[in-house]
Amino acid sequence: MYGLFVEHTLSDMTLWEGEDGATYFYQSELPYDAEEAFRGCGYRVGEAVQRHRATGVGVYAYFRDHDVTVPFAIQAPDREGVSIQRLDLQRSGGCAGLTWNHMQPIT
Repeated sequence: MYGLFVEHTLSDMTLWEGEDGATYFYQSELPYDAEEAFRGCGYRVGEAVQRHRATGVGVYAYFRDHDVTVPFAIQAPDREGVSIQRLDLQRSGGCAGLTWNHMQPIT
């Protein structure tokens, strides 16, 4: 997949569950109106996936209504065949706060 853009969904922006997938340049904006308990993820690779590659993954947020904690912007299995490179995470303003961890390996 070349040039995938996903925005403003109240759950995972992208959930990749296929084998041998590849994404080159991904952009995702989390929803403006997320609640404090938002549990979505900008880019998630399914736990059962053995082989996946993503390069140029960007996740950003503009939370205007609440202070939001995003547990993980990117989540993927921690195994040899899964690679996510060149990450960019940004808070692009808004009056509310943002707290997040950039990546969680699924073990």
